[in-house]
Amino acid sequence: MTKKRRVLAGVAVFGILFVSDFLIHGVLLKGTYEATASLWRPMAEMQSLMWTMWTLYFVNAMVLPYIYSKGHDQDKTPAWQGLRFGLLIGLLMSSGMSLGVYLMIPIPATMALTWFIAGMIQFAVVGIAIALIHQPKTVQIQ
Repeated sequence: MTKKRRVLAGVAVFGILFVSDFLIHGVLLKGTYEATASLWRPMAEMQSLMWTMWTLYFVNAMVLPYIYSKGHDQDKTPAWQGLRFGLLIGLLMSSGMSLGVYLMIPIPATMALTWFIAGMIQFAVVGIAIALIHQPKTVQIQ
């Protein structure tokens, strides 16, 4: 993967994670967070710590395209490789987050399950985006 493509993939990862996290946590699970408000930091405190989320997005944006570029198979279609990569990363990231928090904090099981499923979808999209950006341009001979 060229440096330019790695940067483009990183921008895509950052954007996908930002938008999908807003949809998952700010829209889909908003009511569940409100119903379990006693478990979470106050909103003002979370907003003051938002830099940690930006840092996480940045780390994912740098690391995931790099990992993909080291393990893709040039003989397979990019979309399927990206989906496979995204689902494997999603399984790793989402299971740890959803099951780990469920173990430590008394959140509803439906919240943990939603986190897991949403994370799997989120990282599947990330993987496909990385793969499509990573693929070399084909040269057309006329």
